[in-house]
Amino acid sequence: MINEEFYRYLNAEALLEFKWNTFGNKYYLTIWAIYTVFLLNFIIAASFYNNISQTSLFILLKITICFGIWHLIFELRQFIFEPLNYMSSSWNYLDLVAIISTTATSIYWIKNGSAPTWAITYSTLFLEIRYIIFLRPNRYFGIYLTMIMKTADKVISFFIVFGLFALALAHSLHLMLGPGSEKSQDISTDSTDMFAEFGSAMVVSYYMMLTGDKNPISAWVTTENSEIVMIMLLMIIISFFMLIYLMNLFIGILSNLISSSDSRVDYLALKGEIIEEIELFYMLPHQRRKENWFPFVM
Repeated sequence: MINEEFYRYLNAEALLEFKWNTFGNKYYLTIWAIYTVFLLNFIIAASFYNNISQTSLFILLKITICFGIWHLIFELRQFIFEPLNYMSSSWNYLDLVAIISTTATSIYWIKNGSAPTWAITYSTLFLEIRYIIFLRPNRYFGIYLTMIMKTADKVISFFIVFGLFALALAHSLHLMLGPGSEKSQDISTDSTDMFAEFGSAMVVSYYMMLTGDKNPISAWVTTENSEIVMIMLLMIIISFFMLIYLMNLFIGILSNLISSSDSRVDYLALKGEIIEEIELFYMLPHQRRKENWFPFVM
């Protein structure tokens, strides 16, 4: 039963701890160990591919593919069991991205003899972030990981809205400072012109919103530019609405979510979800009927 109200009472915590100490921790450590092998094989291949033989490299990648498919099968089973519930958690997407990107990169690497550096880098990043999440059953780390995971799911819609505003900002800067602007003819020969293309303008816009750095537009803010007033007006709108209003609103939303939640209850509910996955997807039918694991009366 994944119900936060249920875990406010001591009998629910006692039931959860019984399950965890009886079989949950053994299953979870086994799953963690298998993921660790999956992670280490790819990290060794990604970090030392210049120092090991091609045969050893391909062995590491083939092991990575095998374990990646194993993890992907269980993710697929969870999706088939409850598609809407599975898709509602942003952390399931992290699982999929980590597993699929690593497996696909390994397959591409074996097939072509090499893989793009960016693919290796991002696959390693997602794998390591996913590995950190495995610390969540430990109460010392789990309280804070639960806060991160729970708040991320609740503010995902805010991130989407924020991204749409950033897209509008990028389009505005591209129109103002792009190829059609008066000053762009002098800047376009310089490699620092990041607003000539819409894609690079979007990257710079996100960077400016997150850091408040105005250096990317400093080349346009000169007395020789006839559009300086309109550029400054655009930056004032961006600074107030995006940097001051939305960012502070986001901080306030996070503070409200954290202050209104019970970290102990959230932690127990998250641990209950781990037990749920183990019982549904990792246990064999005869194991679910073991009376010492599932007693009729406690």
